[in-house]
Amino acid sequence: VASTIIDAEKQNRFDHLVIAAPPRALGILREKLAGVQSRIRAETPKDLLDEPEPKLRERLQELLR
Repeated sequence: VASTIIDAEKQNRFDHLVIAAPPRALGILREKLAGVQSRIRAETPKDLLDEPEPKLRERLQELLR
């Protein structure tokens, strides 16, 4: 995941990034994405994989406020 994000950042494929991952995975991603930190706009230590779309959209909007 980290290498895909790093490659996309090098190709300027996104302006900012919001990361949601379980706490341990988020910690690992933070280490691996040190060079991309300036583009990380928000993060949350939660597994949102099973969130229904409306609830996920609401959570992401809250993170971006």
